[in-house]
Formats: sequence, C-alpha cells, structure tokens
Amino acid sequence: MYEQVQRQHPVVAVGSQPAAELLVTTLRIHGIEAVTAPASVYPSLDWVQGHVVAVADGDLERARKLLVDLGHEPLPTG
Repeated sequence: MYEQVQRQHPVVAVGSQPAAELLVTTLRIHGIEAVTAPASVYPSLDWVQGHVVAVADGDLERARKLLVDLGHEPLPTG
C-alpha cells in the first residue's frame, strides 16, 4: 500500500537555522508536524533569505495562527 504524502507549505522564514529549529519544535509541541530547510530550496521564495519552516496542508491555518500569536509574520499564501 502506498503511503499518502502531504504537500508541505512554507509558512514562515527566519534568519537562522537555530531560530527555524526552535519554531519547528514549538509547532510540534502544539501537534503540528513541521520541517525546516534553507529558503533556497523553494524557488518560488527567491526573495526570502535564511531558513523556511514548512507544514502540511492540513496544518497550515493552525500554524499561521500560532505563529502570529508568537509574534511572527507568516509568509503570504499563494
């Protein structure tokens, strides 16, 4: 049986890998699976520098709300 793969959406960009990892940990504590990668792996975000935190489709709105509550400005949605 094939495993369902959810598409990851960049939700926020930060200036450093440690800051991105802290946000990933915070999101995971709140039940939102998240990953981080250098912004350069997302060609559509060529204007962003640093590291991007991405979440699955189903967690996008919840993650955006949590990030705003934490004082971060989420990336614009496409």
